[in-house]
Amino acid sequence: MKQTKWQYTISLLGYMGCFKDDRNRHLKYRIADLSHTTLLKCKQHCRGFKYTGLQAGAYCLCGNTLINPTYPRVLDSECNFPCPGESFRMCGAGWKNSIYRDVVYVIDKSGSVTESNFNEAINFIYMVTEYLTIGNDAIMVSIVTYSTTYSLEFALNTYSTNTSVLTAINGLIGTTTDGNTYTGEALRFVQTYILQTSNGARTGVDKVVVVLTDGASNGAIDPGTAADSLRTDGVEVFAVGIGTSHLNELQDIANDPASYYVMYVSDFIFLCGLIPALVPKLGNYLD
Repeated sequence: MKQTKWQYTISLLGYMGCFKDDRNRHLKYRIADLSHTTLLKCKQHCRGFKYTGLQAGAYCLCGNTLINPTYPRVLDSECNFPCPGESFRMCGAGWKNSIYRDVVYVIDKSGSVTESNFNEAINFIYMVTEYLTIGNDAIMVSIVTYSTTYSLEFALNTYSTNTSVLTAINGLIGTTTDGNTYTGEALRFVQTYILQTSNGARTGVDKVVVVLTDGASNGAIDPGTAADSLRTDGVEVFAVGIGTSHLNELQDIANDPASYYVMYVSDFIFLCGLIPALVPKLGNYLD
């Protein structure tokens, strides 16, 4: 007999989408009906797993694999059961899962990055973000640029639509580049300021940091140590490098395995070739 497929919402760091499910389960572990279900409760319940699913208005499901052709993403409107503990949020539907995420881009603008190359980096971030579903109940995005000092370009809660966040990203074209490469200091700033709820980060939502840099750090704070501190808080860290002279540092910054979390190209003009690899890892599929 043909098995009925259902759908659910999966959460990481912001909203990642509404996904079909069936009795074989997309997310197979620690399935539980939690009283007065909230996203935070489910995230705590699924601690140690990469993905949290909310299903049928009550159930939490945990797992480590998102991309599976058997369980495709469907229309977000199909996940329409409010969570009992927070009615503004959708907890999937009958055999449908809802999944969430927040993304911070940390972009090198030191003197070794020419302004034209920085523009290439911004174009790359723009095109990656075009594929993400942006919203207060979806993926939220922040950008930090850095050299000797760091700058918050916009916080996670500054923009809540694709149009507004893409306009803001495009507005960074033409930024002046100069100074040193203080990657560790920038990562410490992300942890202590950007990812705090007082500055727009969401409680119970996983966090992802994407670092884009063209060279080794020369600041006082070791970037690997700063990234380890982020990981202690449960943050996933990706490292995107231009050139391979600082590959060891990229590997120190990124989560394991490096084959998944480290990406690099030989020149800024080739960054867009990484889009098919990065976008699915941040939470959306390429059409």
